[in-house]
Formats: sequence, C-alpha cells, structure tokens
Amino acid sequence: MTGEVDVPMTLLTQLCAAEGPIKVCDQDEIEKLAVLRSAALVEADIPPVLVEDGCCRYLGPAILRKVTNEGRAAARTHQRKGPGD
Repeated sequence: MTGEVDVPMTLLTQLCAAEGPIKVCDQDEIEKLAVLRSAALVEADIPPVLVEDGCCRYLGPAILRKVTNEGRAAARTHQRKGPGD
C-alpha cells in the first residue's frame, strides 16, 4: 500500500469509530472523504468544487452518512496490516 492510500484509510478507520451523520469541514478531509466515497467505502454528500485562479476548494461541508460494510472490512484489514504494508 502506498502512502497516498494510507491517508484516506487512516481517516476511514477514525470514521468507523464515530457515529454519523458527521459534518466534515476541513478541505483536506473532504477530499479524502470524496476518495473513500468513490471507492464505495462510505456514503457521503460531497459539496461542489469551486475552481478559481488555479485553486480548488469545496463550497461547504461534506456530510458522512455512513461507513459501508465494505468500508468497515477495509478498515479492519488496514489496521491488521498496518500503514505502509
């Protein structure tokens, strides 16, 4: 597993311990949540992106609805293997 994948997986592991829905305001965490959603590991509402002067930012918070069964299984596997394995 590469470091780039580890970062969303670490967030996924943290989200498994939380109870939803969860409001996510941090731009970097919204981006990670979007990656997790595209992999069907979470169900989340991701806000639209504004691209201005070569910079991207999300227009509002994301809402995590739930971690899917596949997401919980992936988080367990990630925890057993450890980051970078």
